[in-house]
Amino acid sequence: MSRLLLRRHGDESNTEALLESGKGNVERLVTHVFSLGDFNRAVAVQGDPAAGALKVIINP
Repeated sequence: MSRLLLRRHGDESNTEALLESGKGNVERLVTHVFSLGDFNRAVAVQGDPAAGALKVIINP
């Protein structure tokens, strides 16, 4: 199952590389998980600093 990971513009983290390599526990960085039906809400949360989102995952 694939996931869509939303990032803010300019996010230079190595999250994708860590996921692929298996090094490091990046799951603790995921602060919000949404279904594909809540795509617009997920984008709004990622773009709102008050929401405190580090990483937003959208599950298909």
